[in-house]
Amino acid sequence: MIILIPSLEPTKALPQLVGALASELPSARVLIVDDGSGPTFAPIFRAAHHAGATVIGYEANRGKGFALRTGLAWIQRNAPGQVVVCADSDGQHR
Repeated sequence: MIILIPSLEPTKALPQLVGALASELPSARVLIVDDGSGPTFAPIFRAAHHAGATVIGYEANRGKGFALRTGLAWIQRNAPGQVVVCADSDGQHR
């Protein structure tokens, strides 16, 4: 299973969410798509990566739909056939 999380300007809770998901679902992979958050948020994405997530993204904000499509395309190329669950970066849908 891959948990796909589109994210724009996340809070510092994002790395904690990744850690919690890793604990609760150890066989799941977490893919975060940075929807153009900018350099101010790079430390949060680095921390999420260190917590176990794969982080991809692009420079300009293009919207949640584009972020989801980007993530799904990445999954199709790198982990075809996996079950995908989409979640918000604030952990609201855990």
